[in-house]
Amino acid sequence: MPLDCDIPEIADEVAAGRALVALGNRLLDTGESDIEELEGHQAASGIRPRWGAVCGS
Repeated sequence: MPLDCDIPEIADEVAAGRALVALGNRLLDTGESDIEELEGHQAASGIRPRWGAVCGS
């Protein structure tokens, strides 16, 4: 879980960014599954965002 600072001004941006990352991961999963189904082998996009400490560490 990321370390968040209590800065209300950026809360909306952080929430939106996390939602977009989650959506992006779902789209990558779906695309990879489609490739695997069509081509018969494991597919990997190689692109996955990583969470790091937001601040304070």
